[in-house]
Amino acid sequence: MSFLTSCPIADPGLIGRKDVMITPHMFPLLLTPPLPERASLEHLKKQAKARLAELRRDCPDATLAEAQFEIARANGFPSWRALKAAFDRRTFDGELVVGDWIGRPEGGIDLALHVRQEAGRLRAQLDVPGIGYFGDPVEGLSVVDGVMNFRITVRAVNATYEGRWNSESSEWQGVFTHDGRAMPLNLRRGVLRAARLEGLDGLWDGQEESGDWLTLRIVTDDRGTFAWLCSSLLPDRWFQAVKIERNAQQVTAQWKTLRIEGLLDKDGERIDGQTCRQDANSAMNFVRRVPGGPAPWRKTV
Repeated sequence: MSFLTSCPIADPGLIGRKDVMITPHMFPLLLTPPLPERASLEHLKKQAKARLAELRRDCPDATLAEAQFEIARANGFPSWRALKAAFDRRTFDGELVVGDWIGRPEGGIDLALHVRQEAGRLRAQLDVPGIGYFGDPVEGLSVVDGVMNFRITVRAVNATYEGRWNSESSEWQGVFTHDGRAMPLNLRRGVLRAARLEGLDGLWDGQEESGDWLTLRIVTDDRGTFAWLCSSLLPDRWFQAVKIERNAQQVTAQWKTLRIEGLLDKDGERIDGQTCRQDANSAMNFVRRVPGGPAPWRKTV
């Protein structure tokens, strides 16, 4: 029995076909599945380790370099180094920078970077939930030779980031500089998740002593539960809460300069509580708006 007919070939249908010439150079191509379109370096390493285990069953002296060579050849590259370089180039070209990244500057708080590709250009936004900032525009985002740079100047913030792609850990490793203070910051794929709170989704309306109305919007999705607030004075501007919590019937939502806290009634349709601004507290009740109903301050025809 020949080696060709005894080895574990991924596609035995190739054997015996007159239009296919089997050569020794094709062995790794037959033995290893193709690289997925968005594979990571970790995926490649796992393939190489699995192949090494197979090789050592027949040849105990087989090395990881030999297994990596086969993985590279299976994906159309002459060497593991060439495959890794091609993977890195794909990342550096911006293909893999698109997505969601999270990190925490040394001595800082969690932040999230959202990168999208629009009309052939990279665009990004930054969230810093801990201080109530969401969707801050990122300027000048670029990825050149494995180095990502961007800056932020919204609200007179003066911040920059420079990070180099580390293919071993699949993260950007760099420095976030804010108002002259340089802080190490590594960005890895992921999203910032919040706790899921049941029974709060919808619009909640309450009137302040001044006569102005506040509307609390609460939404739960696969990332958790989030809250926004708007006023009848600025009905088209929504401010996202830094956090929202529920402990039994106690509900608390926090913004940078405002906190709303109260007790949810047994029917789940009313929150009796107060608004807290610095040292001033004001009694306030929120009532859940009927789905499809108008805001209480809007006149209906």
